[in-house]
Amino acid sequence: MSESTYNDPSTAKVFKPPVGGFLDIELTLNWFAGIAFVCGLASARMVNLVGEIFVGELLIVQFAFLLLMLGRVRQALSLPAFGLFLQMAVVMLLGYMLADIYRDALAAQFLRGWARVILVTLDFAALVIVCAHDKRNLWWFVFGMALGALGQLVIRGVPISSPAGWKFGYSAPLVTLLTCMSCIMPMRFSALGFVALGVCNIVMDFRILGAICVAIGAILWIRSADADRFTGARILQLFGIGMLAACILGGTIMATQGEFAKRREQSNAGRSVSLSVAAWAIAESPLIGYGSWPTDTRLVNLYNHAMEQSGQFSPNEASVGSFSAHSQILQVWVEGGLLGVLFWIYYGFWLIRTILYVVLRRPADAYMPVFLFILIYDLWHLFMSAFSGPTRLPIALGVAVICVCAAELREARGLQCATLARR
Repeated sequence: MSESTYNDPSTAKVFKPPVGGFLDIELTLNWFAGIAFVCGLASARMVNLVGEIFVGELLIVQFAFLLLMLGRVRQALSLPAFGLFLQMAVVMLLGYMLADIYRDALAAQFLRGWARVILVTLDFAALVIVCAHDKRNLWWFVFGMALGALGQLVIRGVPISSPAGWKFGYSAPLVTLLTCMSCIMPMRFSALGFVALGVCNIVMDFRILGAICVAIGAILWIRSADADRFTGARILQLFGIGMLAACILGGTIMATQGEFAKRREQSNAGRSVSLSVAAWAIAESPLIGYGSWPTDTRLVNLYNHAMEQSGQFSPNEASVGSFSAHSQILQVWVEGGLLGVLFWIYYGFWLIRTILYVVLRRPADAYMPVFLFILIYDLWHLFMSAFSGPTRLPIALGVAVICVCAAELREARGLQCATLARR
């Protein structure tokens, strides 16, 4: 992965790691880093075309085209996994087209469904090309995303003290900002920051993000010891840190249960019912999906009936008239059939593999908090969040991080083979 652009003496180093901090990734600011930052900054602004499109999505695609014109296409295509991700995305689009034709979907349905698949493909292709030029561009893009989202919330006057304003507004951008700013902190200070932010998220009723923050804090604390061998004392330390993290999570959730019990009960019921209905739909038609934004009366009625039985049914849900599973992998299987879900199976495999690589093997540099948050949060989205507009850029970031780490793994294997050959 070329970093020649950053060797220009006109570029200036903007962040220096402290003693006991993450390994230096030599963050510098130049024209390409600035463009990546602006693209991230614009990702908070939305326009309505066929559907909701973020300005940052349009800009990052243009940036990628610029890099391709500068001759960076070979670097992008040589990245491991990237070509297969593109092929799987094309197969997913084919699955949606076949399902929509077979189910005679309305234009308002299939245009939005196809556009969603095309946009997420353009997003991850563009980000991978930008990372192939220099992976530090990814850091600048994520940094811009965090600041842009926070600025948008402040301009709109969204209150940070309300649970809704925190959960659907400030929470993710603040965590993202912490992942970027960790490069100027000692590792253990960063770990404590993640734990503190995790507790804040649970107190404000965002349990999963709180759990992810506490988990990242525990991982960073363990990696700060910089030990390579798992001795008996090391294993005890890992067990102790894991138990402490579990106690922090459990204690905070129990302490806030009374305040948010009703909302959590509704959330758990809705997610459980949607997953069970999705499983039934897949069992009924595993090969051909029900089409984009399926309006099949059996799915809608089954979901409404199950919600009524759980006592959590809302009349507003009945007026929607379409079914969506709270799971990317199941939703796409329901909508696009077997051809649609192949991309997500491959994506899930690489997410798990890359998380293990970053946690266990990758050097603890300033990318580590950024990569961990993107990958772990994306893994949650894969199984427990809908495939929708707000998740397109997180998915694209996940694929970009996967391709970066796959390239590092290939390079490490090449060095290992070269070393063995010299022996």
